[in-house]
Amino acid sequence: MTPAYISHPIHEIPIELLLKIFSYCVPVKYNSISQRRLVMLPSHVCQRWRAIALSTPSLWSYILVTADSMWDPYPYSKLECTRTWLARSEHCPLSIQLRGNPGSSIDATMIIEDALQLLLLHSARWHHFSIEQTQIYALKVPKDGWPLLESLELKYFETGTAAQPSDAFFTAPRLRRLTLNNCRPSLVKIPWNQLTHCEAIAPLWDEAADILRLSPNLESLEVRYIEIRSIPVLEGTRTFQHPCLSTLKVNGRDSGAIRQLLDQISLPFLRELSCPHLDTALISLLSRSACNLVSLQITGPFKFEESFSDLLRTIPGLRDLSISINPSGWVELAEALTLTPDNQLVSGLRSLELRCTAGSEPAHPAHQCASLFAAALQSRWAPELATDGLRFMELRSNFASEAFRKALLSDLNTLVESPNSAHKLPRSPPKRQTVLEQTIRTYGRFDVILDGRRFYSL
Repeated sequence: MTPAYISHPIHEIPIELLLKIFSYCVPVKYNSISQRRLVMLPSHVCQRWRAIALSTPSLWSYILVTADSMWDPYPYSKLECTRTWLARSEHCPLSIQLRGNPGSSIDATMIIEDALQLLLLHSARWHHFSIEQTQIYALKVPKDGWPLLESLELKYFETGTAAQPSDAFFTAPRLRRLTLNNCRPSLVKIPWNQLTHCEAIAPLWDEAADILRLSPNLESLEVRYIEIRSIPVLEGTRTFQHPCLSTLKVNGRDSGAIRQLLDQISLPFLRELSCPHLDTALISLLSRSACNLVSLQITGPFKFEESFSDLLRTIPGLRDLSISINPSGWVELAEALTLTPDNQLVSGLRSLELRCTAGSEPAHPAHQCASLFAAALQSRWAPELATDGLRFMELRSNFASEAFRKALLSDLNTLVESPNSAHKLPRSPPKRQTVLEQTIRTYGRFDVILDGRRFYSL
């Protein structure tokens, strides 16, 4: 007789281990309704898995409500799904995302409003809240407040009356993270002094500086300028010193707004900086702040209109450097990074990432550029010059000329262990070995990628 039920090893997995597997397989966050089926997948395999999945509140703690289209054939099914997720999540902290296109119909706005009214009944469980919708009138301070709310994201958020800022999140005792996307800080009353991390997308004029002034305990600020705007000239603006900020990331093509921000601030505790340009404003900020910067990323290509050496002199303790350059600046870059007894710029550099972008050809012959760069690398591994050897190096160039490519690879191949090197090779058996290979085994990783082809990966 064939048994009605045949046991398989998978049926013997303990519930605790199965829950761990579910937590790794189910997405913690998703951006479309179609991805929500992945959350439901474990409950559709077998009766045992379904019982376990439905009784695990953490699997249902992320709630997404969208009203992106002008016409929705099943608008109220979203509310029923929200009710189901709320019930299954039990007392688990909630991460909530409400997304409505600013151009959606009135019915779409009502869906968001109705979902919000339903979710506000569980405000005591809100841990993260993100809303993308204009004219939200239902957002009022709930009876239970926001005792668990730590992260808040507002996109296209308006209060209906510009003169009356929203104070719905003014009493959020655990709020630490804020994202403002096309949302004016003046329209939101929150406990700014509690914030430790903030992201401002498409800010106006000096709003990024205003955020720093409002948030004395801010540790990290990311600013993304989306459009190039005409910026009023600020006469007699005094430099503002922030007491805590350690990470600043600025992106975008609006060089005027970026320059204005850098000119207004002083950051003595800055440790990590990402900026699209190398100009006088950046050098002035670092010189004025006298900070111990350890990580610098320059994301936009520059032509060394300002002295790269002057920049490095302001940050002697730099450990990690990532830059994008035009080929015309290759020689100055290599010369600045070459350690000599008279040039000890950032001698403790551990990580170097270079991206050579489109632009003019190098002002010097290809073999000279390649030779200078190879010499710079070799100096970074000389124990009598470098306080700590270079542990990570990545060079990427999608526009390298054939002459430059051949010269660079040739010079890298000839970085051979010298008799006086500190990294001596075993005498027996004798073996020819490059300094690169020996150094990478000692320190870390080395990559050279030209035109999408990986020539070195050690």
